Amino acid sequence: MGGSGVRIGELLSLNIGHVQFDRYGAVVIVNGKAGMRRFRLISSVPDIQTWINMHPLRTDANAPPFVTSRRYGHEPRRMSIRTVENELKYVAWMLGFTPMPSTMPGSPT
Repeated sequence: MGGSGVRIGELLSLNIGHVQFDRYGAVVIVNGKAGMRRFRLISSVPDIQTWINMHPLRTDANAPPFVTSRRYGHEPRRMSIRTVENELKYVAWMLGFTPMPSTMPGSPT
């Protein structure tokens, strides 16, 4: 979805039902600052289909496609922007791109 121009907040507010597969790929409907809009995905469709097929709430069209690994009650919770930022910082650190901030899990004290 990197080439789609979608904002991270728009991406995280999606539900599984906002992704519609067709013979050309998939259309995703987002509602953001500019209002409701659609964008087409082609090359990432196999990965998205795999992700949705293994999603714990795949049969619920209103479920968020991106959830935290922690459980809150009985249902997984929608991933927040802060969680994505922290995960990206951690991956960058693991790949040697940036120093790991002291607020990251597993950082030396």
